[in-house]
Amino acid sequence: MTYGELQDLFKKRLNRRDVTPSLVESFIRDAIQRTQRLLRTPGSEVAAEVTITEEYDGVAVPGDFLQLVSMVANDRELTRVSLPEVLRYARNPGEPRFFARNRAKFILGPRPAPGSTVYIVYHADFSTLSDPEDTNWLTEIAPDVIIDGALADACAHFNDPRVDRFEAGFTTAIADLNLMAQAEELTNAAVAPSWSFDFGDSEGI
Repeated sequence: MTYGELQDLFKKRLNRRDVTPSLVESFIRDAIQRTQRLLRTPGSEVAAEVTITEEYDGVAVPGDFLQLVSMVANDRELTRVSLPEVLRYARNPGEPRFFARNRAKFILGPRPAPGSTVYIVYHADFSTLSDPEDTNWLTEIAPDVIIDGALADACAHFNDPRVDRFEAGFTTAIADLNLMAQAEELTNAAVAPSWSFDFGDSEGI
């Protein structure tokens, strides 16, 4: 479903003459932001590949980063530790085993050698909707989540008595999607990764 179709459906279901175009955009934007805080499914996971260079001083946190899923360096999954601990390890070069976040960068310890490859798998911010033809993962897979969230927000704004019905639809859909994602992760009682290392261009650090 495109952004334009999403707005049209929202207005039809809300069925109020006092909702302005700017309010429609605001309700949909807020519903997407709220969904990002609650939804943890494979559809919101992306993977970034980083190649360590001589100028390495940490791995930049991706700009669309919401929550980390996994970090792998040279085919070895890293363990998250406290920042003071990883800084001690980072004083010496070697194969990275640990990491911690320091503001806008991930610090690896021991310090990785130039040419090392780091994979960051994380939940990403949904792409921005601005033009009527725009789509993102959520509008394609679960537009009802956006619609119900936006309708609940709108009804709260207008003191509309339908707010509880739309809020219930939103929270139920979020719970169902998260449960489906958890069930998909558990295959034969073993945790199966939901991501794959399918990248575009690598990023040099």
